[in-house]
Amino acid sequence: MSDAGGASAGSATLTLPATLATGTYYLIAQADGDGAIAELNEINNGRAAAIRVGPDLVVSAFTAPLRAAAGGTIAVTDTTANSGSGAAGASTTAFYLSANITLEAGDMRLSPSRSVAALAAGQSSASTTTVTLPEIAPGPWYLLAAADDAGGVLETLETNNVKFASVLVGPDLMFGFATSPSTAVAGSVIAASSTVRNAGAAAAATSTIRFYLSTNVSLDASDVLLNASQQVPLLAPDGSFASTTPITLPGDRVGTYYLLMIADADQAVAEASEGNNLAARLLQLTGR
Repeated sequence: MSDAGGASAGSATLTLPATLATGTYYLIAQADGDGAIAELNEINNGRAAAIRVGPDLVVSAFTAPLRAAAGGTIAVTDTTANSGSGAAGASTTAFYLSANITLEAGDMRLSPSRSVAALAAGQSSASTTTVTLPEIAPGPWYLLAAADDAGGVLETLETNNVKFASVLVGPDLMFGFATSPSTAVAGSVIAASSTVRNAGAAAAATSTIRFYLSTNVSLDASDVLLNASQQVPLLAPDGSFASTTPITLPGDRVGTYYLLMIADADQAVAEASEGNNLAARLLQLTGR
């Protein structure tokens, strides 16, 4: 018996039916479950909590190299886990290449996939798989790992089976080093030294460095293209090329500027990333 405003807390151990099918259910706690007490309000005695019954396969961890070459092989490591409350039968974790982080019908399934043995509740399986990439365009891509790819395991939740990792595919030219004088006389000739590096996983074809005079550190239509350029030979992955280039400065510019050096300025090389080709150095120009 409880006084007005009183409360009673307790716990109970429940046994679920062994024949209960995998799925989401609700446990309902019903006050005055036998209807023994006549109450002012008989419709507010229940409270429900959702409970998922059965296995739930997820990719709890997934790693891949940051860079790769089209048509090459890479080693990816995944951990496929059963985060559910019931045993999961044997399954397949497969790998896909995608333009986004969502597994869709047009994504490219990579070979091979891997077999995952039956997992008890809370159990996991980690493995490294060497997959082959298709001949794809250079750029940023996503690798997807999909647990229970064949859909052979009935799960409590079927929408949490995919985990992604990003990968940059192809060559990637950038400046490893760049320097030039900080002051110069307008109309004079200066020397700019630089090292262009191919940070990508595929060879970069021959390219050209061009130089601009700018009022800021971004290349835009108002910048002045200088009468100087530097050829860069084919670079293997992690290869680099050092050079020093004479640059004639315009004679009609005085003030604070930036010398911009642009790797692959003619965009002759399709790269894994096109946003890291610029180096900027402050340049104070004075009159004669």
